[in-house]
Parts: sequence; C-alpha cells; structure tokens
Amino acid sequence: MPDSTFIVTEKFPQSGLSSEKRVWKSLTQAFAHDACLAYWRYPLFSNVGERRKEPDILMLHQRLGIIIIEVKGLTIDQIHSIDGHRWSYNHFYKDCGNPYEQAENHLYNFLSMADRQPEIRRRVAGRALVALPNIYRHEWKDKGFDQLACCPPIIFKDDLQKGFGSIIAETPPVQPGQVLDDGKWHRLRGVAGNTPVVKPVESGTKTSTKTKAESLIKSRQTIAVFDSEQEAAAKQIPEGPQRIRGIAGSGKTVLLCQKAAQMHLKHPDWDIALVFFTRSLYSSIIDLIDRYIRQFTNSEQSYDPETRRLKVFHAWGAKDQPGLYSEVCHTVGCRKKIPTDFPKDVPIST
Repeated sequence: MPDSTFIVTEKFPQSGLSSEKRVWKSLTQAFAHDACLAYWRYPLFSNVGERRKEPDILMLHQRLGIIIIEVKGLTIDQIHSIDGHRWSYNHFYKDCGNPYEQAENHLYNFLSMADRQPEIRRRVAGRALVALPNIYRHEWKDKGFDQLACCPPIIFKDDLQKGFGSIIAETPPVQPGQVLDDGKWHRLRGVAGNTPVVKPVESGTKTSTKTKAESLIKSRQTIAVFDSEQEAAAKQIPEGPQRIRGIAGSGKTVLLCQKAAQMHLKHPDWDIALVFFTRSLYSSIIDLIDRYIRQFTNSEQSYDPETRRLKVFHAWGAKDQPGLYSEVCHTVGCRKKIPTDFPKDVPIST
C-alpha cells in the first residue's frame, strides 16, 4: 500500500481556521491511499506584505509533484473585485490580497529547494491553487469571475465533498514534470524533511572514521533522512510536554535543532531554550540551527545567537560560556555555585 503521511504542524485555534480545517480534511480523505506527504502549515516562510507566512497546505505527491493550496475563508459577498492577481475585499480583516500569487511564491520557493538536488532538478511538477471553501462554483460564475483572463485554479465548496482529487490532478502545472520513480520520490520527501541541511554521503564518496570528529560527521549524515514519525516530531509543535526518545546516534539532536528553528520562525516572540549536556556539540548545534533557519526562509534569514530569542545553552555552562544553570542563577539573583564550593571528601550514603 502506498505510504501516505499527513502532518498537522501545530494545534490551531478553532476561530478563523475552520475553512482550512475543512480543506485539510477533504485532502486527507481524497489522497489517503496515494503515495503522498502533506503538511498543514509547512514551515517554509515567504514575505507576504510586512510579515512572513508559511503555505496553508503543502502536499508532495509521487505522481502529481508539488501542490500548494492557499485557503481563503471568504464568502462571495466579501469579494468586491478582482484585478489581475489583486483581490479587493468587503468586510474582511484586510482590504485586499493576492492569494494565487502567494501560492505561486510558496511553490517557487519549494521548487528552488528541490532543484538543488541533481536527481530531481526540473523533473518535479508544481501546481498552485486557491481554495474557497465558503463559495459555491455557481456563485463564482454568477459574479462573472470565471470569465476573467487571470482566474486562477480554484477549489470551491462543491469540490470538498466530491471531485477534490480530480480538481488538483486536472490543474495545469505551473512547472511541468514527470511521475517520479521510487528513488526520486524518496529524494523529494527528503527535501521536505530538510535532508539537504545535513546532506548524506553520496555513493562512491570515500569517508574515513579514524577520528571521533569524523565518526560524528558520518553519524550525522547517516541519520539525516527521517522516517515518518521523526518527520512529524520535527515539524509539530505540541500543546504540552513532548518526550522524544532514541538510542545514541538515532537523530535526536538533528531533530531538536530543526524543531527549535521552525518553532522560532513561527513564533518569533517566544523565548525558546535548546539545552544540551555535551559541550563539544555547542558549535555543531549553532551551525545546524543556522542551516535550518536559512532553509526555512530560502536563505533570507540566518541565526545570530546574540540577537535571537532562540537561545542555545549547555546545561551548566563554563567560564566563557553561559549555561541554563548560570542564566537561572543570574535571573533569580543568586551566586552560581562552582566545584570549589563543595567539600572534596563528601561521604556517599548507600
């Protein structure tokens, strides 16, 4: 049976997102038995006006390629006019928008990521659509919007119950492509899982594991490709505590760096601390977070530990490096304990 995976990256409040939820539900039902990987709010951030925004729905499909769906919870009376890509609104939270252009921008950003992989460069099809789950097809036609030369591919309320998959399959691709064989499909899934950030060793490349550093590099390359459960854990923001368990070398550090980076980009006002216990990993963790932030923003942003609200701390810290313990002591106004504060010969009770 084909592997279909559907990932909701965050528990969203019900208000204002019921439209996206209905489109998402229809998508999961229509493609439940296909080889696909879909995300509700995939962390790929593009400029939209004065802020950055991730795509509402991103789906990768072995046969159809990359699909971006921009969802608008508009009623037909809230669309005043359409001029090119610009839509003017009535009684909406903003006066105008360009939903199809947003979808295209997200699509081109993801295609540019995919094109960095030689095996799939220019071989993956890409489609962009707008979903209007509160508008029937006949309402759109009654306003004459279907006659506009710039009318984009649209999923209407009628399509949520029947024909959802056909609408997507019949949408002309922005970029043509081919049906991917299993190897190319695996590579495309790897792009969504940000595998290129920690790029695996290419076949035929000789590697040495004579030193500890070289062994660590090889281990990072081996665990770069996440399975479905790891991918979900890396992209999801839980409502409460989340426990991630794994043996040494299973990818916990790589997963946490990706998770921290995308949480920071989704919620830049949050104070986030990534805490670790092995001092030798400090520079590697900083580097990984920077790579993930660059990946999620198409290289438009980077990580500066001095200015970002995402902080990387060793659990205890060192003389020249703050740690979680030293930061807590500083915050509460108490002196940090050091080894000489404790007797050398302390009896150990058994």
